[in-house]
Amino acid sequence: DVFPLIAALMTMVFAPLMKCRPMIVIGANVRGSGKTTLAELLATISSGQPTCTLLPWVNKAEEFDKLLQSIMLTAPTNIIIDNAVGSIGSAQLDAIITAGDNKIKFRILGKTEMAQVENNFTTLITGNNLLLKADAERRTLMISMVSDLERPEERKHFAIPNIR
Repeated sequence: DVFPLIAALMTMVFAPLMKCRPMIVIGANVRGSGKTTLAELLATISSGQPTCTLLPWVNKAEEFDKLLQSIMLTAPTNIIIDNAVGSIGSAQLDAIITAGDNKIKFRILGKTEMAQVENNFTTLITGNNLLLKADAERRTLMISMVSDLERPEERKHFAIPNIR
């Protein structure tokens, strides 16, 4: 279905005008289907920059929150969390997608002081066969990529070659 993709593109382009933006999750039934490429294209279109902040998925919620907080201090336009596994959700992630225009506060790692960042970035997550937990489920735009190929990464013929 192409409608979630169109909605994600509109969300990314109009994000600066939106008070609260959903998290965008790009899921697939098999690896190598192009999830990260799609996320990078959405981020490039929305920011006009060919680079974006790409984070690895961390299974432990506390460790994931620490990584996410460190990245938020750099004031990114978009954050792509790549190759998530299993259930998606954490306290920090829920705070990001529910905060709207409000500032996000958290304790700086290794210090007793608090940091405060603007919630003006869009969060994208890629992964296979993902499940969403708690608040994430209600505040997520889900794009599902389905491939009939066992190894889609071995495809050779594309409508737009070298899209990256």
